[in-house]
Amino acid sequence: MKALLVAFALLASGCSSIIEGTSQTLAFDSNPTGADCSLTRNETVIASVKTPGGVLIKKTKHDIHVLCKKDGYQDATAFLHSDAAGATFGNIILGGGIGWAIDSASGADNKYNEHTTVTLVPIVATGGGAAAGTTVSASGTTEERLQRLKALLDSAAITQAEYDKRRADILAGI
Repeated sequence: MKALLVAFALLASGCSSIIEGTSQTLAFDSNPTGADCSLTRNETVIASVKTPGGVLIKKTKHDIHVLCKKDGYQDATAFLHSDAAGATFGNIILGGGIGWAIDSASGADNKYNEHTTVTLVPIVATGGGAAAGTTVSASGTTEERLQRLKALLDSAAITQAEYDKRRADILAGI
């Protein structure tokens, strides 16, 4: 009986490795599309992807920092936390410490969010005042200028009072 239990534990060991695997494909989108994103783990770049796109990464217990860049836009970041994979808990119950140790060493007991979307805020012409660097560019249609202004407000780059004044200035120029 004891030999049967040992055999079962060895067969069940590495369950996450079999079910979840040691790598994972991550999908990335951005608003607007066409951003170049780099994935960094432990201060080392592990992959790059252009949005929309996907990248295959090796899973580990370490979190991933995502930095997306696009000309004309402020850099945007995302954080991918390394969570426990679903098969990990079953593996601990069925396979015990041996199975968990195998999966932990290989990274199979971890997973990341499969899909990440980042929003990039337009860079605008430099201006003076309390919110230097947040003046809405005079280029584009009135609607585009108002959208860029709203993005600044939504990202907390300007206050509501600054938004109201600049919106009035844009509308006065129609």
